Amino acid sequence: MTLRSLLVTAAAALLLHGCSSTRETADADGSVTADEVIAAVNAGAAAMPWFTASGSVDVASPQFSQSVGFTAAVKRPDSVLVSVDGPFGIPLLRGLLTPGNFTAYNALNNTLYTGDPSRSNGGIPFLAGLRPETLVDAMTGQRRFGPEWSSPDSFRTAEGTYRLSFSDTSHRSDVAVDARSMRIASVTMRRADGSVLWKERYEYERGADSLWRPAAVRLQVPAREMTVEFRFDDVTPQPSLQGLTLDVPDDAERVRMP
Repeated sequence: MTLRSLLVTAAAALLLHGCSSTRETADADGSVTADEVIAAVNAGAAAMPWFTASGSVDVASPQFSQSVGFTAAVKRPDSVLVSVDGPFGIPLLRGLLTPGNFTAYNALNNTLYTGDPSRSNGGIPFLAGLRPETLVDAMTGQRRFGPEWSSPDSFRTAEGTYRLSFSDTSHRSDVAVDARSMRIASVTMRRADGSVLWKERYEYERGADSLWRPAAVRLQVPAREMTVEFRFDDVTPQPSLQGLTLDVPDDAERVRMP
């Protein structure tokens, strides 16, 4: 089966599940359209709807550098339960992100924080305004094309990569898709004046079951000279996951984020 046939099949499968179509934009030789690339990427990201993962998180900035371990349980498209441990496995933070709620428990001060995901992200400038689904994508290495990326301004191929650009009145997004894995390899978000807000980089590994798994995610915020990198040591598909819950001590202080 040709690449075009695979992409058409993926696009058709997605359309049967109620996804809206996007503007047709052919590449240089007319063999693959932007719609087909977008549909194939989203179908691939949906191929592993439930999984557990473990690895490490490295944070670097002029103020501090820190490396911690993490475990995660993911229910796509929009929920993730994360546990972060410090040196010697000391629990530091547990968090649950769902479409309607953000919950985080800080073990160091025995405090539970809750709030609206869109507002709770406001304290972190490069996450402010992102949908919960987008945050889950980035945190779990399974980036997709969301509704804000439905009709590209430009589409081209270069060195085994499909490159799509999207813009509105205030932002421009440049997205690169690896033609081999049909996964998003990088995202660069810019302001209207061209300055970079943040960059995302994704790496994948193909398992014996032919599923592409996240291997690494790197987020860079140039204005803050900040880099966050997730390294996945183990990713295990699950047949299903029950409702994700965050267990918190009864005596924990409870704080509602504004």
